[in-house]
Amino acid sequence: MRRLLLLVCFLVLTASAGDVQWRLSAENGLFIRESSESALLSRLSGRVLIRHRFSFARLQMQARLTPEWMNTPETLSTVKFSGKIQATGRLMRGNWRTFFLLNDYYYNRSETNPVFYKISRLGISYVHASGAGKTVDVSAEYAFRNWDTQPFNRTNLFRISSEFALTLPLHTKLGLSVTANHYEIHAQNRAGLHTGWQMGPGISFRHQNRFIMHYSLHYYRLFSSLSPTRQSTVFVRFLWGAFITKRLSAFVYVDYQRTRPVERTIPPEWRFTPFESENWSYLKLEYDVSAHFGLYGKGGYFKDILPDGNTIRSGVQFMAGLQLTK
Repeated sequence: MRRLLLLVCFLVLTASAGDVQWRLSAENGLFIRESSESALLSRLSGRVLIRHRFSFARLQMQARLTPEWMNTPETLSTVKFSGKIQATGRLMRGNWRTFFLLNDYYYNRSETNPVFYKISRLGISYVHASGAGKTVDVSAEYAFRNWDTQPFNRTNLFRISSEFALTLPLHTKLGLSVTANHYEIHAQNRAGLHTGWQMGPGISFRHQNRFIMHYSLHYYRLFSSLSPTRQSTVFVRFLWGAFITKRLSAFVYVDYQRTRPVERTIPPEWRFTPFESENWSYLKLEYDVSAHFGLYGKGGYFKDILPDGNTIRSGVQFMAGLQLTK
């Protein structure tokens, strides 16, 4: 409810801004859960995006609130809030960017055992153009995750990343990157810290012409004094989209991560897990009834992971919805 009020206030305060876009959607369908029986799922989503140009920089602010109900409308099962503030500008032969992101999660696991946790990110990056379609992107980021419910821990993450990108023919771009993360985990019921490193390479591919296709693959190795084996994590992100007709479009989304092995011998409050906790792979079909009103259907696999590495919910969803945009 607090996030809903914040979003409403945000919309009211910025309604007179020059470049404001918003989207409201409502969807309903079937959630076939892996761990139990099927359920009816209802989801609302509100998103607002504001852009403003200054003489020295461009400012972008956006917020999104997504509440969900399972079977009954009386009790919320999940609430997700995300916010982002970003500023960009030119500097010499490149572009700079600074950003702040906030994610807030609530899962109604039970009346006596709900789950709350939030993630904050603050970072800066600089993209330098070296000519002939080549760019170098260097970024640094500080992230903080606070788990407000059992087992009560806080994770600090310091990230440094560098990517070399090359523009190819046919509106295509290829990128190679390397990333290093240093983390510290503070547990409320344990003295000391759990620290470690996560590092590895990545590759990305982007194409945008008659269709859109974005693909990225990142591989990380974990180095920790508490883990007797070397954990590895794989991230795969994929987006494909195209217009089938003038009004009908299709999209394929994949956001997948997998960590092996899961160190069950490490106490839950000291386990390091990726901050990216939502996994999905689904197909979405959209039909534009008008410029500001559309209908859609989507189906696929969804999974949410808690900071201790355990799955809070997973299964297949088939949803139908409508959306209003400006």
